[in-house]
Amino acid sequence: MKDVLLKNYPLNRENLKSGMICIAGKDGYRSAFSYSELFNRNDQQEFMLIKTKPDEDGGLYRIFAASDFFSDRAIKSVSEIHLDIIK
Repeated sequence: MKDVLLKNYPLNRENLKSGMICIAGKDGYRSAFSYSELFNRNDQQEFMLIKTKPDEDGGLYRIFAASDFFSDRAIKSVSEIHLDIIK
């Protein structure tokens, strides 16, 4: 996932320090991740952006958090991804 997001959300000090990414699904389910959690990993437990069949569960992409024991932050039918800088 980080390889796809780096095109729009560049790796820099401000983003690593204060960035929060919110990902929303078409069903309204949302999850928040720190920018550093997504882009500054050293445990090979990357977040995965998985392409599904067209219109499977209402969308084309889903997010899977490989590092999470439970799947509370897994999102199907991704519709929005936002970066906010928290001051």
